[in-house]
Amino acid sequence: MTTKNLMPIKLVLSLFLIIGINSCSNDDDLPELPPITFNVFCYGPDLQNNQGVRPAYLEEFLQISSDTYSTQLLITDENITENSGTLSGTGFAIDLEFFGNRNTPLQSGTYEINSTQEIGDVNAGFSENYDTANNLNAITAFESGFIRVSPYSTGFYIEIDAVYNTDERFHGIFLGNVTQL
Repeated sequence: MTTKNLMPIKLVLSLFLIIGINSCSNDDDLPELPPITFNVFCYGPDLQNNQGVRPAYLEEFLQISSDTYSTQLLITDENITENSGTLSGTGFAIDLEFFGNRNTPLQSGTYEINSTQEIGDVNAGFSENYDTANNLNAITAFESGFIRVSPYSTGFYIEIDAVYNTDERFHGIFLGNVTQL
């Protein structure tokens, strides 16, 4: 074989070598994102506080007008327990009231945090010391943001991205079953 005939082969081999070397180089130019965690909510000025949650309870489902339904949901930590349809204990809780247009609790969709009680709105807030024996719990209300709801397996995926106290953030994802009281 002549050198002239080997030239295309050398060129192809060189091209494969260059591609192989470049494909093995570090191509992680994107910033590394934190892992997605479920059933932990972070809150505060820099999301420095975090709280694990597990149980969620459907407290009430009502028709409040001819075309608007209200679903009252409480996501809690393990210090609040349920026995025969009654909650007891004191702990961390997220209080949510969704407004939908179907006779179905927890309709899928993205809800806007708002106090107008219109279809697609959600009134929401949290308490670090929610007492089930006290009907006058101090709830820190969310001022703006969104809450996404979708069915997942036998339960629900509920993601909260909210702002409270003007500039403090609240974020997390609940993934699990919802017990009807």
